[in-house]
Amino acid sequence: MLSRIVKVNSLSLKVLSFSALLQIGDCSYADASSKAFALQRYKSVFDGEEANCVDYPIFHLPSVYLPITEPVQTTFKQSKPFIKVNQINIVGATLSSIIGIGNINHSSMESRIMHIRQVPYKQNKQEQLNEINEGLPAEPNDS
Repeated sequence: MLSRIVKVNSLSLKVLSFSALLQIGDCSYADASSKAFALQRYKSVFDGEEANCVDYPIFHLPSVYLPITEPVQTTFKQSKPFIKVNQINIVGATLSSIIGIGNINHSSMESRIMHIRQVPYKQNKQEQLNEINEGLPAEPNDS
């Protein structure tokens, strides 16, 4: 691993969640994984019998990493031993991501998400529009 010193005057990070990493300093290996199951319904009615991650094969399949088949030639020239940054502003990092300040020799990140949207089936478009409009606030009267 190349050896350089990173100097950051200021770091602002608002949100770091769900298996995201903030690595300050050198690290030889960083690994993060997350599994998320999201069920979105037209109306917020839940009966406690909703499915979870174990019910879906996507969460059990082995990870597939494609081999790098192209020859990669690298050359490094470190003219200065320091990396200087004045300010870093980050809104957020989530779901198996990494923010690294320093050297990271190897990293592995994996995120699997099953997002299901359940909406009622209507026979015709007018029924759908009527149901959607029922949930909207009334329009102001022009009188």
